[in-house]
Amino acid sequence: MAFDYGSTGLGIRNPFKLEGVVIATRGALQTLLSIYLLVSVSSTIEASFTKGWITALVGFVLLSNGLYALGRGIFKIVRFYVGRSIPTSLAKNVSRSEKQNVEKHVHYTHQQLEEMLMGRKNVTYKEPVGLISRMVHSFFPRLTFTPFPVRNIADQLAGALAKTAVALLCYVLSWFMVKSGLVGKNADMVLTGVSFALLVYLILAWRKATVNLSDINISRYRGEMSVKNITIALVVAILTPVIFVFIHKTFWQPYLADIKQLEKLTTLMETHFIGFSSGGFILGLLVLAAIVSAVIFLLVAERAKLANPITEVSEFRESWQELVHPQDIFINIESSVMANRRYREVPNRVYRDFDANLLQEGRASDKGQFDGETIQETQPEFVPWEYPQHFKLLRMIATVAAQVMLFCAYLLLFFAIDPLNAFLSGPVLDFFKNITNTKAIEQLAPFVNSGLVLLKLALGYLLLSIFGRLLENYAHTFWAEIQFKSLMVFFRVQGTFTESKVSTGMSIYDSTRSENVVVRSSMTPWVICANLHSSTFAMSGVDNLEHARLVWGFEKNDAELKAMISEVKDFLRQRESVASLQNEKELNAISKIAQVNQQTRAVMPDDDTTRRLDKPAAAAGFLRQEQDKPAGPGESDPNR
Repeated sequence: MAFDYGSTGLGIRNPFKLEGVVIATRGALQTLLSIYLLVSVSSTIEASFTKGWITALVGFVLLSNGLYALGRGIFKIVRFYVGRSIPTSLAKNVSRSEKQNVEKHVHYTHQQLEEMLMGRKNVTYKEPVGLISRMVHSFFPRLTFTPFPVRNIADQLAGALAKTAVALLCYVLSWFMVKSGLVGKNADMVLTGVSFALLVYLILAWRKATVNLSDINISRYRGEMSVKNITIALVVAILTPVIFVFIHKTFWQPYLADIKQLEKLTTLMETHFIGFSSGGFILGLLVLAAIVSAVIFLLVAERAKLANPITEVSEFRESWQELVHPQDIFINIESSVMANRRYREVPNRVYRDFDANLLQEGRASDKGQFDGETIQETQPEFVPWEYPQHFKLLRMIATVAAQVMLFCAYLLLFFAIDPLNAFLSGPVLDFFKNITNTKAIEQLAPFVNSGLVLLKLALGYLLLSIFGRLLENYAHTFWAEIQFKSLMVFFRVQGTFTESKVSTGMSIYDSTRSENVVVRSSMTPWVICANLHSSTFAMSGVDNLEHARLVWGFEKNDAELKAMISEVKDFLRQRESVASLQNEKELNAISKIAQVNQQTRAVMPDDDTTRRLDKPAAAAGFLRQEQDKPAGPGESDPNR
């Protein structure tokens, strides 16, 4: 769709200004931190070449991400361009004024709109899919009547929580197998490996739940997680300890036992790996998941309270008999009745155009039948959301908390410079050069600690960035929804018509008369109208309001229906079946002819020959008398 500018705006404001300020602030702080690192590269590289390059690399990463966040925030703050063709139509718009606009995200067809109005139903609502989704909708019964992005993020979040619960259950099963002695003497090593595998699985599960609004089809609903996935996870949990023991006994110990130089490396790696605790990160992940889930589900619950799934319409049906051509009724409805209801002079959305469909019966041209219908929607009017104050506060807290977590995640990269420099220093390189040197192995112990520090920083970065991005994307959904209100009208007229000739004004002596062809129509108009409540989700960019618009409810509008029927009846009452003269000059001419006829009839001789000779002479004399009359004060001489 193009940006169709008009001097009369639609009153839609930028909904992302506050969100953009928060994002731009985080981007600015991160950019300043990166500039500090890049400025210090020259002094750092003199002391340590490796640390200087690490500092430069981290600085470039922080700078690129900071500038991206700063630009994205400013993009949300600047002007929100809204043309006169937005939002997207419900179905394909066949209006003559909108043929150049191509709407890609139309969700309905005109047949579906007719079914919704006629059947008092809403085909937008979809049944929950999957076990987890049905459980979520059981806790939030009105969630079914919310937009698809809200339902999708609720299902995504519930799916991630379900996967977390199943993973913890699996870990308990694995822990029971290890502690019961089923894995032999390697209990500590296997339990550490299982804990680390659990942490990696949870990170991947929550990373999958981090979906952006642009990645979710706004007009599609999808469920999350099935019983099959839970069964597979339980089987994997039971087999994981067995797999660890098999790998340790089959590959690790026999291979290293033949290389006596690496026995100390084996002891060193096992000691530090066992000493590495995944429990702290698992606990931190569960705390972040609980906080984020609580905030998002509170926002979902508040949005569900605003749902108003009404499916009521106003309806009119009646039988009429009028002296009017059927095509005139359709023209009046199109060019007068519906045109009077345009919002801010924007043409109505026409989803089904009028077609009189006049059918003559047999060879007769004076009678037949007709059937025509139209579906039109007035330009959607922007309706601001009336959110409660606690909802607005919670939405702002979610947005700010998301940016704080993202800033802290990138701040961990700053703290990773020294451990990474220590890890990449000489002894590590010497170890890979002299892998058979026992002395190099002994010197490796301090740097294994640096590697573990880097691992902990990396895991902390993943946790903060994943949950920060998840909270940012989910909170953005509650900033982006735009609500509209419009009038939808379904108008159908069908019936039969007959033609007859009517002649009026015939006299015995003169021929001034009116002869008309009168069409008598017997029709049954069927009118349905309703106020539609729809919404779409805005984006920052060119396609800001051009995504699918979905109907969430429609309610009666008896006053508008009564006004439309009254206008049609007024049109029918004002029509004239007999042609009349409204031009003053024509009326004067006809009156003069009538006077001539009157003078002619005044002379009535018995002789037919005298009648034929004297009547024209008398008429001519009367005309001369009329022409010789002096002009009145307000009249002009016709001979001048």
